[in-house]
Amino acid sequence: MNLRQVTEQCTTMITRLTTGSLSVQFKFPSEKRSGDLIEYGGLKALRESAVMKSIPYKDIYDSLIENDAFHVKLIDGSLMSFQYAFFANSGKLAKHRLLFFPSPKLPEYDSNYKDYLENDLYIDAMEPSLVKFPVRFDFDPKYQKSPFHPASHLTLGQYKNCRIPVSMPVSPRKFTLFIIRNFYHTNYRQYKNMYDKKDKFVTPVGTITSLERDISHFIL
Repeated sequence: MNLRQVTEQCTTMITRLTTGSLSVQFKFPSEKRSGDLIEYGGLKALRESAVMKSIPYKDIYDSLIENDAFHVKLIDGSLMSFQYAFFANSGKLAKHRLLFFPSPKLPEYDSNYKDYLENDLYIDAMEPSLVKFPVRFDFDPKYQKSPFHPASHLTLGQYKNCRIPVSMPVSPRKFTLFIIRNFYHTNYRQYKNMYDKKDKFVTPVGTITSLERDISHFIL
């Protein structure tokens, strides 16, 4: 997995979310040099926000909106961001953080809101009885301590010690498909051929350990 592959996949998947009528606002990630790393994402406000601290979820979400700290805003107000870092010398992936932050309440789109609620393409995301929670895929081998802190892991909600092992670092395509297949399934089925269309290949790098394979884990 290198910077070029990640850049191409991010561009493709964000474009597909817009074409599939899920994205209502987006910006493509940017890149910059930071010490011995090339950071791809460009959301300084996100890195500096209190995303990981014990503060009310609504306050976290409002802070992300206020600081424009997201790459995609979806039809139901949910936010997605893609953050990767690569070693400048070798080009190898150093770490990533992929975030899905649902809106704590359904947004109101003025006179169009009723149309969204009645459109089957959005029924999965607009159901008032849903209990929404953040999803985060992290990769940071520097802090790996198997099996309690896998190099690549999935965190559900804001649970401090929720680190479900993941078989490898997660590409933009796999992250996006994971979100829309599970949380926007009706829209996914409607545009399945587009979402599943082959994209630029990202070289897989397995990082899961034998200890992590012995417990519940995700294979991506």
